[in-house]
Amino acid sequence: MTASFQAERLLQTLSGARAVCSVSADTGTTGAAQQPIAGTITLRQKNANSALYISVSLAGFNTSDANTEHGFHIHAAGDVGGECANMGGHFNPHDVAHGLAGATPRHVGDLGNIVEDSWGRVHTLIKDDQASLFDDGTDNYVGGLGFVIHEENDKGTGSSGDAAGRLACCVIH
Repeated sequence: MTASFQAERLLQTLSGARAVCSVSADTGTTGAAQQPIAGTITLRQKNANSALYISVSLAGFNTSDANTEHGFHIHAAGDVGGECANMGGHFNPHDVAHGLAGATPRHVGDLGNIVEDSWGRVHTLIKDDQASLFDDGTDNYVGGLGFVIHEENDKGTGSSGDAAGRLACCVIH
């Protein structure tokens, strides 16, 4: 059983809130850095006190470049315009320092990196304990915001991880 299949089975067993983000190949950077990344990001959460599971299924990454890890963040706006620039910065409702996934402190939107395989695909499941599909007054609600897939890996440095350009993005519905 593949990891992607196992992730999908886990998500199907979770009751509660569900959201989807459809990544289109024409949202990100244009020109030489453009990559036809497309796929689906599915979010499930049982209740406001449980972890958020994020299933990432993407294809179209450039396998001939050196970048196999890509910064993966929830950004503060849900607007795919301007080659994803309209997504704004990382979702950071508590005004804390940037950090990699699992770090304390970190932006709610800091989810670390996703890794493409040798065919230019990403199939992974992320478990997060900060972002939420429940608007319960904690300011961690991500509905209507968006994901951004970056050109390079999130190095955990600076205010945004120095992950370079925005390859693709989508709005969480």
